Amino acid sequence: MSRKYPLDGLALEIKEHWRKYRPQMYRELEQEGRLDQSLHEASERTGLAFAQQVEHGLEPPSAWEAVRELWAVLPAESDEPNLSPSQPPLLASREPMQELFPSEPDPAERDLSDDP
Repeated sequence: MSRKYPLDGLALEIKEHWRKYRPQMYRELEQEGRLDQSLHEASERTGLAFAQQVEHGLEPPSAWEAVRELWAVLPAESDEPNLSPSQPPLLASREPMQELFPSEPDPAERDLSDDP
């Protein structure tokens, strides 16, 4: 386990799922040295998306159903050999949470109608 990308319980569950259902992706990430980073990101993104769904009023089981297949419980390679570009395990971006939490809005786009 990487010290830079610690794996929590969800990340370990994701790891087992990917190893079983996406073995080629798993091996590629492992060979490239990006497996722990990708697992960590998938766990973080899933957890944050889950929390957002609950905050917006979904019951936890419904929130889990809504977010689990986005990053954690990916489809089997036999069913979907190529993931869509929006699924981060293959991206392992340098800014892991950028899609969920974009940087500060552009001041030019800010609504100035309320400013004094």
